Amino acid sequence: MMFFFWISFFSSINETPFLHVIQQPFLATSNYPLLTLILIQLTYLKMSMSGVHPIATIAVLIEVLIPLYDVINHKASECSW
Repeated sequence: MMFFFWISFFSSINETPFLHVIQQPFLATSNYPLLTLILIQLTYLKMSMSGVHPIATIAVLIEVLIPLYDVINHKASECSW
């Protein structure tokens, strides 16, 4: 029952300014990949401990991390293997 509550709560997150509030820490650490990965893990643990279902947490993280795709792709193209 709680799973459906969290899915309905977070499914409309794209339509609110709350998404930008959640994205700010991830965008701030975009130049530091290790910090970004640690932040993802801490977000996952924090949301799980507060009662959010893990699948709902993954859905939120997917929406939050979309702006980082360009940063990651740009850095990967600069890297010379």
